[in-house]
Amino acid sequence: YHLPKISNQKFNNYIKEAAKIAGLDRQVLIRTTNGKTNSRDYHPLHEVLSSHCARRSFASNFFHEVGIPAAVLMKITGHQTESQFKEYADVSGEKNAEIFLEFLAQRAKHLIHG
Repeated sequence: YHLPKISNQKFNNYIKEAAKIAGLDRQVLIRTTNGKTNSRDYHPLHEVLSSHCARRSFASNFFHEVGIPAAVLMKITGHQTESQFKEYADVSGEKNAEIFLEFLAQRAKHLIHG
């Protein structure tokens, strides 16, 4: 089976439409710079989602949450180096702490139960 080819703009429109239907309407802060002018505006999440957001979320979730190796995900995301991929799939300091604690808990369970 071959998926139909669509433009990035059409794909972004579909993502926005699906997110709106799904009710992803929490307000998010968008900062823009135009020359020396900075602006800060709030928009519903479904208005600002894009293929870039989807790609980044996919990389982060499957790397950090599911534990799929970077080398496997890099073939899907198209990153050339692991350092480039890991920078792309970055998570917050709080999420890194959660991941670390989960790793320690799993390791301790493994050591206790052999």
